[in-house]
Amino acid sequence: MARCRLLCQILALTAAFTFIGQACADVGVPARDLDLGFLFKNLGDYPNYDFYLKYERGSLNPHSWKAHLTRVTSGTLTRLEGNGSRHNGIFLIAVPRGQVMPVQQKKPGPEWLKEPPEGGLQSAALRGDPPGDDLRNGYDYTFQVRIDGDKLEVEGVESDLNSWWSNARLLAIIVGAACVLIPLTIVVLVVLLIVRLARRVGSEGPGGTPATALVDSR
Repeated sequence: MARCRLLCQILALTAAFTFIGQACADVGVPARDLDLGFLFKNLGDYPNYDFYLKYERGSLNPHSWKAHLTRVTSGTLTRLEGNGSRHNGIFLIAVPRGQVMPVQQKKPGPEWLKEPPEGGLQSAALRGDPPGDDLRNGYDYTFQVRIDGDKLEVEGVESDLNSWWSNARLLAIIVGAACVLIPLTIVVLVVLLIVRLARRVGSEGPGGTPATALVDSR
């Protein structure tokens, strides 16, 4: 009887272990689209220009790619427009103040993306901090701008994980810790239960009679 109860308890704990493990596997941080923020600290030093982010954005579907021009102002965090998890280079361009906004191409192309706007300037593809790092999804980047003659130079100053991704990382850490600690706790409890019941069974004679009682009866 005692062995039957032990088996039933072990099976119940095993079922609970399986359920919790599956729940942990199902919990995850939801997929996030391309999420980049850009802040330019000193555009106000160049009042004769209007500034735009120039980029192409899309997904694995070749028909999803679209060209974008997004106006930026000094000291204001600007996020990418459009949809898609990929980009094909992000550039800062400067056009004379008041000039009509550069034409935004309906179909992206290497010529439009890499050539500076008519009468304006274009930087190299934006990089992260430290200089040369690729842009990482979920980060906000701060840049310093310098115009020297016909050259527009952009230098990465700092980068920070944005609030959504910070919360997602914290959630992932909590879920990961739970998926390790909960099963570990269950295993420890199962072992303790087996040891306890094994001692109880060993201390009882046939039919549940305590072993000490059998010795006294002799």
